[in-house]
Amino acid sequence: PLSIFTLILLPFACVPNSFYEKAEIFSKLMFWFENLFIILLFLIYSILLIPIIFVKMLYNLFRSMKLYAFLPFALIWVIFGLLFLPLFAIRDMAYLFKILCNYSDQEDTVNEKVREEAKQDRIVIFNEVIDVMKALHYI
Repeated sequence: PLSIFTLILLPFACVPNSFYEKAEIFSKLMFWFENLFIILLFLIYSILLIPIIFVKMLYNLFRSMKLYAFLPFALIWVIFGLLFLPLFAIRDMAYLFKILCNYSDQEDTVNEKVREEAKQDRIVIFNEVIDVMKALHYI
């Protein structure tokens, strides 16, 4: 289903210089389009975990302490836990975005290296053709 979007690139296939630029933009758009679903699922997962973590932490506090020691810690957890759990979820989302952005940066560097290697290969081939032509000329 996603490959149908490549039809957008067909008009640019005839123009060589423009095609690479458009294909690079298209690949980045597709990268973020595909990862949009992962980001949304991760966000839903993080939001659903907040109440579970909150209740489990209260339960662990209750199990590990006596009632008179539990009440102050429970009060602190109720006040600050509700503030910090969404912040931790936001921090996790920021880490996910950072990982996704680093991946696309690495992909760009790899593409640049591949292009440079292809350019060097062409130079080597052209130099070999020149050497062969010189050798044939002297025969």
